[in-house]
Amino acid sequence: MWAEVFHEPCFRERHYADLFTQMWSAPQRTFKKTELYGLLAPLSSRTAARHVQQALEFGLLLEVPSRSDRRQLRVSLSDECALRMERYLDLALVRLTRHLAQRHTLPPPAVTRALR
Repeated sequence: MWAEVFHEPCFRERHYADLFTQMWSAPQRTFKKTELYGLLAPLSSRTAARHVQQALEFGLLLEVPSRSDRRQLRVSLSDECALRMERYLDLALVRLTRHLAQRHTLPPPAVTRALR
């Protein structure tokens, strides 16, 4: 399912799914690069830095000036990446709902209404 939305071979790794999902769901919208390395905790700092840099170069992550200190750059999801994340989560919900319906275990009505 992830590969349907993030179809580029370099972004099919689980680490990108973890990184983008955590960034998308976090209450803060921008991060220090070093914070992102922590979100890729199973990887070494050097490998995490390469993953973040690749996402920056591809345009899925953006560097933006810090609001508190214009000399510092912070990293956020690009609009494209945020839209892809929403598409991925929509697909996951639809497939989960179908799976539960097949097992005769329907989701609560609020979830069903939200999917319409």
